[in-house]
Parts: sequence; structure tokens; C-alpha cells
Amino acid sequence: MSVLSAADLAIGFSHPAQRILLDRLNVSLEAGTLVCLLGPNGAGKTTLLRTLIGLLPPLRGTVWLDGDDIRALSRRDLAQRIGMVLTDRVAPAMMTVRELISLGRQPYTGWLGTLSEQDRSIIDDVLLVTHTQAFASRLVAELSDGERQRVFVARALAQQPHLLVLDEPTAYLDLPHRVELMTLLQRLTRDQRRAVLVSTHDLDLALRFADIIWLLDGRGRLMVGSPQELGASGAFSRAFGAAFELYQQHIP
Repeated sequence: MSVLSAADLAIGFSHPAQRILLDRLNVSLEAGTLVCLLGPNGAGKTTLLRTLIGLLPPLRGTVWLDGDDIRALSRRDLAQRIGMVLTDRVAPAMMTVRELISLGRQPYTGWLGTLSEQDRSIIDDVLLVTHTQAFASRLVAELSDGERQRVFVARALAQQPHLLVLDEPTAYLDLPHRVELMTLLQRLTRDQRRAVLVSTHDLDLALRFADIIWLLDGRGRLMVGSPQELGASGAFSRAFGAAFELYQQHIP
């Protein structure tokens, strides 16, 4: 069974007037798979991502999470199944790294946040997996951009989600930290069998790390395949035009 799937999905906006960005989408995401969502600016990546995780209602069709209609799930249930790292995340600057990651246990502890021994053990494991244990006692305000992004991933993992969703996670990171983050996400799919969905503009890293590409062409179409399959079909050239041709010229 797919962790996440969509059937006959239409996405867009209903106010002040209905505007459909993408229609008749049928996609699925399996456990142990890293999917990168690509497309030119304005193609609908963020809208699709937020619809798939229940932050925006679909205009038509159904999104299924672990076989359940996502609209029937409570916010607490969603938080236990989906870990999110979104571009508009805000972290309290005077909170320590461990305290921030501990917030990921709220779907289980409630807003009082009283941690059990099991909760603490899960947090320790997450610190280890994300290589954040070395600065667990530091304030979030003291972290570099790369360190901070790993902490946000760690907080999402503390929820023990079936699905991890990230919107532009490598934005504002230098190349070493971008590679480090994508390597971590790839390792999570391999070692922990997580389903990971990443929306990104970073074509080079997507082609290098993704198992499957979801490619929006900017004209209302979604193409799905491995990086090799989409490359051979000419899909990237059709979606990105001259920009992709220029990219190819600079591949070593």
C-alpha cells in the first residue's frame, strides 16, 4: 500500500474565484522512496505540496494517507503521520536544539509537553541519526543555516512520521550543506524506510539523489519517472527550456 496517493486530484484556489492550477493528477509515494518535486516558478509546486499534506483543500479528487482519506483525519493524527519542514517555519531563537526537537513529540504528549522515558529515548535516537547530538545544548540562534535545517528535520523525525515532506529545504544553504542534507534524506529512505517528498529548485541534487521525480512542466502537466527516464524522454528540456540546455552544457 502507498503511504501517500492522490486520485483524480485538482488543485488551485477557490477564492475569490476558482482557479485550477493542475487537474486530474494521479500519483503515489511508497515507503523507502525519495521523491523530488520539480518545476519552473509558478508551476504549482507549493500548492500541490500543501494540498497533499492537508494544508489546502483539493478542488476535486482525493488524497489518501496510509489508505485513509486525508480529510477524515484529525490534526493530531496527521501530525503523527506526516513530518513537515516548510519554508515558513519559525524557531524560537532562545530555545536549545534539544528543546526544539522535543516539540516534535507534541502529537503524543499534548501541549503540556511532559516527556516520558520513551519520548526521551526517541529524541536521543533522532539526535544521533541527524548528527545533531554534538550541539544539542546550543541555542538555535547560534546555529548556522545548515545546522538549523538539520534540526528542523530532526524535529519532524521526532514525530515518527510515515511521510516526511520538505519544501525547498536546500534554499539559502551552500553546496556542502545542500549535499549533506540530501544525503541525510536519502539515508532516511534507505535505513528507516521513510517516504520522503521534497519540493526543490535544485535540479542538480534532485537528479543525483531522487529515486523518482515528479516534474511539473508549467503548462498544467505532471510527469512521473526516474531521473534517467525523464531525462531520456526530453521532459526536462520541455519543462525548463533553455535553462536546462545551459545546465547540461556545464555538467562535467
